Amino acid sequence: MKYFVKLALAASMCFVSIAYADLPDSGQIDLQLTKVIEGNCSSFTTPIQIGFKYNYAFRKNKGDAHGEYLNGNLLNLTLYPSGVDSKPVYGFLTDTAGKKITLDGKELLVTREVLLVNTDQNSAMAAVIIQNPDGSTCTLGTANYQD
Repeated sequence: MKYFVKLALAASMCFVSIAYADLPDSGQIDLQLTKVIEGNCSSFTTPIQIGFKYNYAFRKNKGDAHGEYLNGNLLNLTLYPSGVDSKPVYGFLTDTAGKKITLDGKELLVTREVLLVNTDQNSAMAAVIIQNPDGSTCTLGTANYQD
C-alpha cells in the first residue's frame, strides 16, 4: 500500500510538455512488464504483455487512455490524465475498483494502471498493481519504469 501512494504521487507529478513531439493524437502502445517493483509476484510468470490505446490532443492537453489488455485478458480500463508539469511527460492513471483477470490459471485483480508517455523521446513506461488470490499485492513495471 505504501508503494501505491508513491506510484500515485509519481503519476500525478509527471505531465504536460511545452514542446510537442511528433506523436499522433491517437495510437496504440504495447509494452512488456518485466520489473518487480514491490510485493509478491510469484502467483504468475513474467514478462506480461500490456497494451494501451490513447486518444489525447497533446497540444490541447485533453483526452484519455485505455488499458486494453494484459496477457490476453481484455481490460477496457480508462486511464485519466493525472496533472500538469513542465516536463515532456504525460501521465495517465486508472480510477477504478479493479478488473478481474486470469493469469496462469489464477484469478487476480488489477487494481491500478499507470502509463507515462515521454513525447520528447517517443517512449513510454507503465506499471500495474495486481492483487493476488491471498490478498497480497504485486507491483510490476516496464524495465524503464522509475519511481
